[in-house]
Amino acid sequence: MNENNTLNRVSDIKKVDQKVRMLTLLGDKVQQLQNNLEPQNDSGSPLAYIDPQVVLEFITTNQEVELTQTEINIATIDIDYLEGFPVVEGLPFWERLDCEPIDYYKMFKLYRNQKITDSTRSFEKLIDQLNNTTAPLLHALSKVYHWQQRVRAFDQYQGYLVEKEREKLTTVMNGRHQKTAEKMWELCEKYLTELASKPDKMLSFKPAEFKSLLVEARKLERLSLGLPGDRPPTTPNTQNTEITNIKIDSKIKNESKTINLPSGEKVKYLQEIVDVLHNANALPKTIEAQGDVQEETEKGDSDL
Repeated sequence: MNENNTLNRVSDIKKVDQKVRMLTLLGDKVQQLQNNLEPQNDSGSPLAYIDPQVVLEFITTNQEVELTQTEINIATIDIDYLEGFPVVEGLPFWERLDCEPIDYYKMFKLYRNQKITDSTRSFEKLIDQLNNTTAPLLHALSKVYHWQQRVRAFDQYQGYLVEKEREKLTTVMNGRHQKTAEKMWELCEKYLTELASKPDKMLSFKPAEFKSLLVEARKLERLSLGLPGDRPPTTPNTQNTEITNIKIDSKIKNESKTINLPSGEKVKYLQEIVDVLHNANALPKTIEAQGDVQEETEKGDSDL
């Protein structure tokens, strides 16, 4: 203590039992004042915290007297939420407080970071990590330096980081889905164009495999847009309409025509092409294309 009988730092007390008693007294007072602070934000996090240093300087000389409102106001430090997370004087609330001795902060940091590598945190684990540390000391420190409020803010921030990383990975995955779906659609369109211009290719035409490719292309395209992969959207989605150019070359009529189609009409149009080929007797009877194509595409429509 100094000449005015005021204790500046509890950590300066040499005797462990005296230090724990003083920290316990200080922690109870700080917690009482903290619980009386209003208001809190929507998530229940504090908008200010009690500076234990101001309280310490008072109770070492006036333990039997309650702090005045003026003294409480001096001890109250505002917490900002400009970025959505608690910040004190430019630093996150879960970093070292201005009034916090470095040794105590290191203990808090070990406790705070336990959940980074484990699903839970506890004083028992912290005791195993430190030497000459007791549960009463940690319990007192947790009240003095607002450990529970700070680790709660830290956990919320870690959860935010995990969610942002998940969103980033989802965006990358959706991009891959979209590119793959486009390639699969291009393959289907090219294949049907060749069927129209070269009927001999129908000898190797396999409706079941073609239908499967259409289904998978449709699923990937829907997933890339955040829609269910196995069914159409419940309401029309006009904001993400994609126009597809399909060019058909036909030797039967000796003409070429390019048709612009929204992405939602692709499967319907491709089916119409197959029907036209059948009606024009371009589908060989040897593979019984009519029954196979109609059966498979009708199933495909129900899956798409």
